[in-house]
Amino acid sequence: MSNECGDTLSVRLFLEGDREAGLVVIDGIPYHIERMRRETMMSRYRVDEDPDYGPRSDTQGFCVIIAPYAE
Repeated sequence: MSNECGDTLSVRLFLEGDREAGLVVIDGIPYHIERMRRETMMSRYRVDEDPDYGPRSDTQGFCVIIAPYAE
């Protein structure tokens, strides 16, 4: 992962079933970060209401999603 300045950011991910998961903290708020196959993300999460939405994935077919923890 890198920021807009091109600095590399490292996040440790741990295998959890068919995905890798980790934690990032932004401005004091914890976020889930998950790396999973594109098909898995589309079947488990509603990301966009557009029926033609298709997330970008890497050359191996993996996507990353970042979402805040519940309060």
